[in-house]
Amino acid sequence: MSTEPATRDRDCVQFLQWCLPRLGYVWSGFRKVRRQVCHRVRRRLRALDLHGLAAYRRLLLRDPSEWPHLDDCFRITISRFYRDRHLWEVLGRDVLPELFRRAVYPESSLQDLPAEWQQQAFTREPAGEYCLLAPYRQGVDFLLQDIRREAPPGPFDLILCRNLVFTYFDANAQEHCLRRLLARLSPHGWLVVGGHESPVSGDSRLVAQQGEPSMVRRRSNATRGS
Repeated sequence: MSTEPATRDRDCVQFLQWCLPRLGYVWSGFRKVRRQVCHRVRRRLRALDLHGLAAYRRLLLRDPSEWPHLDDCFRITISRFYRDRHLWEVLGRDVLPELFRRAVYPESSLQDLPAEWQQQAFTREPAGEYCLLAPYRQGVDFLLQDIRREAPPGPFDLILCRNLVFTYFDANAQEHCLRRLLARLSPHGWLVVGGHESPVSGDSRLVAQQGEPSMVRRRSNATRGS
């Protein structure tokens, strides 16, 4: 039996363990998906006409402009509908019903709104509050951004950041991104992470949903950062 696949895997693991910390990632996050990454790295080697990872490492050391190309090799494309089923059950049962009242406003919030807009876009609830009609709540914006460098301004009632920041990024990058997320979270909003991730561990700024540590919100006395 040929030992070439095992040798190739070992060489790639050594290369990943060398380069991951330099990109702000952790090896534990990529261990199970390393073959996907190694395939991309080898494809990059062929594009550069390089023979082996040692030659690629030398290129990276002398040419900083190559690091962004290597970083592109670490985009993980694993995705499944309803991943972490229990989390989505809690989200649907406990969190979303609470958040849906965000389109309901007291009369005082509409006092400067033109009367025709109020009649067109809102319906008055029995409790005296005004609910925004469904057609006006259906707008969705799509953006392509790197959370390490930018994010939508917010504030948001619900932020889903699952199976990325708290799996693949190192501690410094995680803290940087967490501050960015919390700065965009509304006072009563929720941050939902992956089922195996736990950003609240020892963090006094956050409190988890009872029975579901992957769903967290800011403590009422936590300050907002950027």
